[in-house]
Amino acid sequence: MKVWFREPVEIELGAFVGIALTLIILEDSYGWRL
Repeated sequence: MKVWFREPVEIELGAFVGIALTLIILEDSYGWRL
């Protein structure tokens, strides 16, 4: 159960981090500040 439950959580965290990094890069590129 732990292995089955752990993998989706890591995937979700990885996707969240990827989106966050993308937003940070876009902000740096375009000079946006939210």
